[in-house]
Amino acid sequence: MNRTYIVLAVNNQELNIETIYFTDQFLSKDIINPATQAKYTPEEKAALEVAALTAPEKGQIAISSYEPKATLWFDEEGAGAIVAHTDALTVKGNTVITSEGKVVATAVSYLKDILLTADNLTALHTSLEILEEGIKSVKTEKIQEDDTNSYVTVKGLVMKNGIIECDMKSRLLPDCREAARGFIGIAFRIDERDMEFEGFYIRPANGRGCDNAFRRAHGCQYFAYPGYIWSYYREFGINDYEAPVETIALDEWVHVKAVLIDEHGQFYVNNELVLDVKHMQHRPAPGRIGFNTHIDSECFFKNLKVEILD
Repeated sequence: MNRTYIVLAVNNQELNIETIYFTDQFLSKDIINPATQAKYTPEEKAALEVAALTAPEKGQIAISSYEPKATLWFDEEGAGAIVAHTDALTVKGNTVITSEGKVVATAVSYLKDILLTADNLTALHTSLEILEEGIKSVKTEKIQEDDTNSYVTVKGLVMKNGIIECDMKSRLLPDCREAARGFIGIAFRIDERDMEFEGFYIRPANGRGCDNAFRRAHGCQYFAYPGYIWSYYREFGINDYEAPVETIALDEWVHVKAVLIDEHGQFYVNNELVLDVKHMQHRPAPGRIGFNTHIDSECFFKNLKVEILD
């Protein structure tokens, strides 16, 4: 795993740079600390804070920008060009430029922040409450049905292939069933009629602290609605669409990332690849993106980032 670290909080809106992140792969090289303009010491590296970012395959450093709110990832060549500059650099769109406007590096991945406002969201079979740091959602219909089209979608956002990242946490409702696990997840490729979509969710109660071996083996789930929900896979003994997740727990924020390329889906939780689905069930088609709510869960979501490839 290529872990990421918060290297420098620039917080300079004039330069359009909020925070700079390095991966451990990049930190393993003999590079300059941008805060001191001297080579990193082992002590400085050890003191860096781990970030809730998952680096793309070629990602070496990341920069978060203000306008638009986005996270830009740069490969080895771009990262080297950026750290080689001692003068002030500015983020413009998906590039880093000098004060004269010369492009220093172009991002290999460009994840835009998506606003979570009442005007930007639509709820189906679930409630929607706008909070200061995100949203809260609880199922209002299809209460006793598993893996259903109960979600909050983003208006005007359509994607077939790309990357989705967000933070989520869930709590058990007071009147939940004994079998409740705190299900919470994302939905994608949602069709116009809300009749078909694919999804990925976690079961936080089956993660850290769970002493039941069977439950621990089912920490996360890919499913496709309708037809290919969790009960279908269990009935036919298909195990390729579930996996354990050791780092999750109820009432704790979790960082989830989905990389969707045609029939192939890779799903990360807290920067670790937890489920690699080679053959997703539906024919790849453009659709909406949403936050999926499930039985017995009080669901919270924030920090949605999306990169649309097509």
